[in-house]
This record gives sequence, structure tokens and C-alpha cells, in this order.
Amino acid sequence: MRKLLVAATAAAFCAAPALAADMPTKAAPAPAVWNWSGFYAGIGVGWSHNGFKDSWGITDNFLQAGSSADPHSDGVAGSITIGAQQQYNNMIVGLEASYLGFANKAAQRLFATQPPCTFAGPNGGAPCGVEDYAHGTFTITPRLGLAMDRTLWYIKGGYAETKVNEREVNCCTNAAALANPFVTPWDDSQSNSWHGGWVLGGGVQWAWTNHIILGIDYQHIEISSKTANTVLNCHNAACAFSPPLFGQVRVGGNLDVVQATLTFKN
Repeated sequence: MRKLLVAATAAAFCAAPALAADMPTKAAPAPAVWNWSGFYAGIGVGWSHNGFKDSWGITDNFLQAGSSADPHSDGVAGSITIGAQQQYNNMIVGLEASYLGFANKAAQRLFATQPPCTFAGPNGGAPCGVEDYAHGTFTITPRLGLAMDRTLWYIKGGYAETKVNEREVNCCTNAAALANPFVTPWDDSQSNSWHGGWVLGGGVQWAWTNHIILGIDYQHIEISSKTANTVLNCHNAACAFSPPLFGQVRVGGNLDVVQATLTFKN
């Protein structure tokens, strides 16, 4: 009897590990998934390319009717952005507003002869030219994204409003500067005006910490055409005896901006 009891106990101990292996185990908790919902604010810095399209429907005191120019320039861009978004599964829907400022050189086009330069100024006003500069752009854009845990790919598009400075010049108050009427013009005419338009872009963001997000952002901004009517700025005594002079040019264009971004999320 004692031998039978010992044998039964030994068999039970041998079977215990196999039974334990067959028993269901409690699953480990799933790792927390990053959630992109909330408010955010950020800054950006990068490169921009400005391309303008200028045309003259009438002859003004600088260029003849039918003239056109497409000056362009490159430079540094910076931005500030605020927004809010909501995550639905891995889909992100949001709205953001931003301001972009540009430190580009003015985009210039020089014309060496008359025509297309008109009569104002010595030498028939030649050389003459046009100069465009984008000061900054406000945008408001809905945003749609695809979240992959801490990585977010997004596209955006909406309304853009860009402030453009347009300047026409002819030559020259300084004979030594005949090659560059932008420096010492005989006359010039300027305007600063806001142009409507649209923006389309996209990018990628990565959540470095729970509140700090790094990213790359691209935007293409279209600037709607608008006619600039300006009164002449006189740089010489002869202007006082001339009839009222003016510039009239239709200005439009586009901007391409690529930035590295730093965003803070609540």
C-alpha cells in the first residue's frame, strides 16, 4: 500500500508541468499607441523660391503695353503655426493657421533698351525694370493625415493671402550706375498690396516626446494676379515740371516653401 501511494505521488509531480503548460496564460498588456488629438503650436525655418509674373496692359511711364516679365528669387523662410486635430483610429482630421515670412532678395527683371522701356528719364528711360518682393503669407488650411503610431503623414490645402511689394524703375540719377536703375532710379513707382490665392502642401511628423514633434513641411502657394496702380516717386528736379506720372502693372506668381518644423502639443 505504501509503495502504491509513493508511486501515485511521483506520477502527480511528473504530470504537473505538462498540465501547467496546457493552461491558458494571461496576455501581456498591449503597448500604448500614440494619440495625435489635441491643440498644437509650432515654428519652422527653411528655404523658399519666389516666382512672379508681371504684365503691362497699357503703356505706363516705365514699360510699354504688351511687355511682360517673370522675375524670381530664392531665400530663407520662417513660420509660426497654431492648430487643432482629432484622431479617429489611424485617421487625423484637423485645421491649422499659419504665417510665413520671407527673407528673400527682391526678384528683379532688367530691360536694357527702349522699347520696351518708355520715355521717362534720360536715355529714354533705359535701362528700366520691375522688382517684386513677397513680404509674407497668411494661410488657413484643413489637414488630413494618416497616423502610424508616432509617425504622421499629412496633406493640407486652403486659402492663402500674400503681401507683395511691386516696384517699377527707370534710369538713372547717377551716370555711373546706368547698369542698375534699381539702385539710383530716375523715377520709381511702388505699391504694397495683399493678394488672395490658395495653398496646397503636405509633410511628415514624428513625435519625439509626448509633447515635442519634429517634422518636414512643403507648401506651394499661388498668388492671384492683381493690377497695381501707383503714383510716381520723383528722384530728380525735372519731375516737378512733368505731368502726373504713374506705373500700372499686373502682378501674380507663386511660392514654394520647404521647412523643418518644431511643434509643441498639449
